[in-house]
Amino acid sequence: EGLSKCIPRVLSAGLGASLDANSWNIGPVFGWLTSMAKLSAEDLAYSCSCGVAAVMVVQPSDVESITKTLSEQLVNPVVVIGHIVERVGDNDQVTIENLSTVVEASRAAAYKTASENFENNTGQVSVPHIPSLFPIPDLTSVLDLALRPGAVACKDGQPATFDLSGLKLSNSVLVSGTDGVGTKLKIAQTLNQNSTIGIDLVAMCVNDVLASGADPLFFTCYLAVGR
Repeated sequence: EGLSKCIPRVLSAGLGASLDANSWNIGPVFGWLTSMAKLSAEDLAYSCSCGVAAVMVVQPSDVESITKTLSEQLVNPVVVIGHIVERVGDNDQVTIENLSTVVEASRAAAYKTASENFENNTGQVSVPHIPSLFPIPDLTSVLDLALRPGAVACKDGQPATFDLSGLKLSNSVLVSGTDGVGTKLKIAQTLNQNSTIGIDLVAMCVNDVLASGADPLFFTCYLAVGR
């Protein structure tokens, strides 16, 4: 649940909140989400936090002292993102100025800060950015380069398959392994260092398989949540 859905829960019917998206950092991942899920900026604000970890509604006279105290205790920035206003008629209780502009900048940053630039026509990988007109999901040609014997590329959204006969093994036994980075993710979020999570995830999964003497063949993905 996002800002524009949650904030009204602490407001009376006659009040609203006026926010300014320029007040806090909406990271590239949220721009990436709008691109991948085809969300508008308003949809994003309704369904996502947009980078805001928590919201406090305080008296104007207490803003400076509370901001100072929390900033001394927390790693992430503590900023004022808006103010409470009187609601006019049936207008939305939460308005976010500059949201579309900031989300668009976030979307562009998602491409520019990507670790690799996948060139569809040459099959070569270069750095440091992905052209803004190049669609993120179109990575088929690059994925084809990474195929090992037996792997069958995923086409047109169909499930990928693996042909064991391509390995020319006899009496083969499949070893499966599933691992995640739940604890490491919490550490990364605390340190505001998320660039190595992908490395950790691959390493943890591969190590589990290697420990049994097996050869990694393919990856599957899953999402595990607490509730």
